[in-house]
Amino acid sequence: MRKAIMSLLIMAGSLWAEGLSWHHAYDPALAAARAQHKLVYVFIDADGCPYCDRMRRNVLEQPDVTRSLHDYVLLNLKLNSPEVHKHFPKVFVTPTSYFLDSEGRVLIDFAGYTNEEFFFWRMGDAERIAAANKKGAQ
Repeated sequence: MRKAIMSLLIMAGSLWAEGLSWHHAYDPALAAARAQHKLVYVFIDADGCPYCDRMRRNVLEQPDVTRSLHDYVLLNLKLNSPEVHKHFPKVFVTPTSYFLDSEGRVLIDFAGYTNEEFFFWRMGDAERIAAANKKGAQ
């Protein structure tokens, strides 16, 4: 049974890696966002978190979401990483999601498992806020 579970986890990890290209460090992700003029989506998870797995499977790996996330720089951090403690010190639950501008300013954040509809709603909010900030800076 343990072997079967490990095989499933390995396959799930492969699918996660194939669908989207994730950064695993904050500074390179922000540098890529600035260079590509993109927003950043941050997914903070924890090993063994069933809600993180559900979020990946039922939201982030869905074709419409995957297509939309290709327009973002993606950052996946583990809850216990020094990067989370440094850049997102108020995160205590997983999964937690952030949408950032290319300078690292938080546009939208939300904690916990969500569904695809809510995810797109928050993504749209982040894009509207980023557009308004850009327009206001001109």
